[in-house]
Amino acid sequence: MKYEYDRKPARDIVPGDMIFNVRTRSPVAVDTVFVESNGKLVIEDVTGNVTAFGRKELVLVAK
Repeated sequence: MKYEYDRKPARDIVPGDMIFNVRTRSPVAVDTVFVESNGKLVIEDVTGNVTAFGRKELVLVAK
């Protein structure tokens, strides 16, 4: 199944957004978003994968 994606800054990601998972090559729902002390945004999806992003880094979000 093909999906269309938009680029969105990591700081605008909220729980419930569907982001592209590189490992599975499909969208997964965001479960938790929090900021580390060094300013990195940490995004955990429902499958348990945790990824750190810079605040302005672009993330692929399913339309």
